[in-house]
Amino acid sequence: MALRLRRVEGRGELRRFLRMPWEVYRDDPCWVPPLMWERLRFLSPRHNPFFEHAEVALWLAEEDGRPVGRIAAVLDRHWIEYRGEAMGGFGMFESVARREVARALLERVAEWCAARGMRVLRGPFNLSTNHECGLLVEGFGMPPKFMMPYNPPYYAELLESCGFRKAKDLLAWRLDMSSTPDLEARLERLRGRLRARVRRMDPRRLDRDLEAAWEVYRDAWCENWGFVPPTEREFRYLAERLRRVVDPALALIAEVDGRPVGVCLSVPDLNEVLLRMRGRLLPWGFLHLLRWRRRVRSFRGLLLGVRRE
Repeated sequence: MALRLRRVEGRGELRRFLRMPWEVYRDDPCWVPPLMWERLRFLSPRHNPFFEHAEVALWLAEEDGRPVGRIAAVLDRHWIEYRGEAMGGFGMFESVARREVARALLERVAEWCAARGMRVLRGPFNLSTNHECGLLVEGFGMPPKFMMPYNPPYYAELLESCGFRKAKDLLAWRLDMSSTPDLEARLERLRGRLRARVRRMDPRRLDRDLEAAWEVYRDAWCENWGFVPPTEREFRYLAERLRRVVDPALALIAEVDGRPVGVCLSVPDLNEVLLRMRGRLLPWGFLHLLRWRRRVRSFRGLLLGVRRE
């Protein structure tokens, strides 16, 4: 069986690239398949403004015509300019449990990045730290939350066997709201002590509020590990992707003397619904979305930050 790596070109091959994870997760009850139409738009330079300052190359690994792995190489000029580091990234990584497949994919990305002057290779980023990033190393046995990474336990060993080592721990926290009965009382005490006014984003003045959230986000995160500020077009693209699922009560801005100083954005954990849809919106997935969306019981905190001052 000869292993072959093929550069992904054209929409047909892109669909094959996006379908590859079914080879890895077919029998995994916790895996949440992505929506194909959303992934196609996300990887489209015509739709995703990330491609205005980044170059992305995709490869699919095959054996006897069967997909066994995939990977993306990412060269983000904003990262290089903002952080002053000649770093190439890898992402969209999936592989069957075989070291030679993972090594072939990662070596191809390393060659591609080195040919463009990059001196460091880091990942996984799908496609940057403003998107899904990181590798799941603990917390297996439960479905991931919305827009969070998920992978088999053997991925860490595969990457380490190819010479990679951990760069940073990324932590996710869970809060059981039923175990905090005095939460409302705490909030009332806080409201009496703070100068800040917390309000919902105003759908009638959404452009203004998105610009304020973008400014707070850039300031609040600027000293975080791996942070690169998204362009305003990128931030609006993300907001547009989330617009149909965001509950207005969970899109908040904090102000002091009328000036935005904090932002908080949470979304219903749509993975509870997407798990039932198996990656398809039609013909029955749309019915699942309508039927189950209002029954979602958990939420994902996407954004929470205040200005450094």
